[in-house]
Amino acid sequence: MPRSHVSASSYARLSRINQLLPAFAGDWAGGRLICIGHSTRNDDMPPGVLTPEEQAILEIRDTNLFDYADEFTEAILHGLPCGIWAFNRKLPWVESRQYLAIVEKTGELLEDSVLCNLSKRMYVRQETIDAHGKAGMEEFLLSRICWSSDSSVTMKYEGGIHRGVWAGDRFEIITMDRLKGGADGWKDVGEEMGKEMAMLWETEYGSDWWKV
Repeated sequence: MPRSHVSASSYARLSRINQLLPAFAGDWAGGRLICIGHSTRNDDMPPGVLTPEEQAILEIRDTNLFDYADEFTEAILHGLPCGIWAFNRKLPWVESRQYLAIVEKTGELLEDSVLCNLSKRMYVRQETIDAHGKAGMEEFLLSRICWSSDSSVTMKYEGGIHRGVWAGDRFEIITMDRLKGGADGWKDVGEEMGKEMAMLWETEYGSDWWKV
């Protein structure tokens, strides 16, 4: 019976690729996330979002975080492919092939993926999200990180989405087996968030929202 094996050199290359991927695709992991409105006041931010240094910069520039952050934005649809190719051109040929084969899968979440709120030690499983209709992990996350000083959000939903309870917190997406310290000390809020999402979507699209 033929045996499959991985040579030392192949193993080293695979290990190298695993080190390179986070450098490109996971640089936001553990960072603070907030989706702010243009009318958000600097004195009305969630606690801890702005450091004293950042607050001073905004005061000196006489601007708010929304306008200041706009200076550092990049169009994802244009920037992401260019970034992949620019990064890939720097790699040796073998690593380049392996990198491209793997990076195509980086947008796909595993069934046991977990969205972790590192600040509040809460999490929601991908399988729980899948069980609550068409809303994905991105919708679950965005429903809790929006923040604005203006309650006008052009939505029928009146659940206070403009004051997201997770706005400004730190996040990462991992698998359940990598949850720091195991599940002890963490709270699974998947069902709670699922009910919130169902209410939000039903308010916007009616009782048949899951068909949209």
